[in-house]
Amino acid sequence: MIKFSRKTEYALIAIQYIANKGITEFSTAKEISDNYNISYELLAKILQRLAKNNIITSTKGVNGGYKFLKSPDDVTLSEIIESLNESYALTRCLKKNRPNKTDCQIADCCTLKNPVAIIQNRLNIFFDDITIRHLM
Repeated sequence: MIKFSRKTEYALIAIQYIANKGITEFSTAKEISDNYNISYELLAKILQRLAKNNIITSTKGVNGGYKFLKSPDDVTLSEIIESLNESYALTRCLKKNRPNKTDCQIADCCTLKNPVAIIQNRLNIFFDDITIRHLM
């Protein structure tokens, strides 16, 4: 069923860590990596993507690192997942931004697409309602 990817799990761990430090204190990828035994290289890429998508901000230098750009109340679970180019779609045909919408062999006779789309819509609403504050 629904399972977060490793990238999403690491992003959520890092976001939670950064959020718990507050809006004034920076956290480094190395610090988070060491605290949670997460691959530094993968975590650094995840944090860069989150910064690129304006979820966190990064500052270079000796006292630099990452901190929240927005309030944890204003960042949703769906924003984080989508910023990583990940998906939580129940089926391939319901993935957002699918490049090839005609890749399903049973699209013409599928009887599940509409009922599953209703479930997917509810899941989207749920993920849009979960904020980082809920994870703190």
